[in-house]
Amino acid sequence: PGGHPGLTYSTLIWMAFDWLVIYLGIAGKYMVMQGTLPASLNESEIILHVTAHLLPSGLLGLFIAGCIATAMSTVDSYSLIAASSLVYDGLHYYKKNGLTDRQLILYTRFGIVISIALSLFISFRFERIRDAWIFMASILVSALLVPLMAGFLMKHPGKRSGVYGIWVGFCT
Repeated sequence: PGGHPGLTYSTLIWMAFDWLVIYLGIAGKYMVMQGTLPASLNESEIILHVTAHLLPSGLLGLFIAGCIATAMSTVDSYSLIAASSLVYDGLHYYKKNGLTDRQLILYTRFGIVISIALSLFISFRFERIRDAWIFMASILVSALLVPLMAGFLMKHPGKRSGVYGIWVGFCT
């Protein structure tokens, strides 16, 4: 009440999206049981097959364009975040005089290319996205557990102890 309704709207959209995904999954299971869709479908692909079966061609094209736009936006955001985190929090911090704005932009652009290349390399190593998620989660947990525990257990950790802790956790 009295604030910006953006959080309420986004929560309602999120709930509607989740409801729609669950509904499409249930409809897909029913369509497989009825023989409308083949039983050999992978469960991760069933929602796409249900939408392809139910939507008319114009709406199907709009749905596919929306899926592609969502993927492109996600890749763009994550690669920019990865590059800027490395450049601003890493390289810029360790240079004695820092970096100029021009160098920051140049290194961030180079970091975007590296992060996309690394992401593509990792993505082609796995057949299923679940396996990639497990791999990335294990790297994040091992890299962040050491500095987090050091922050809890040490009274005065040094400025660079977090970075060293991340590298120790990452390498183990």
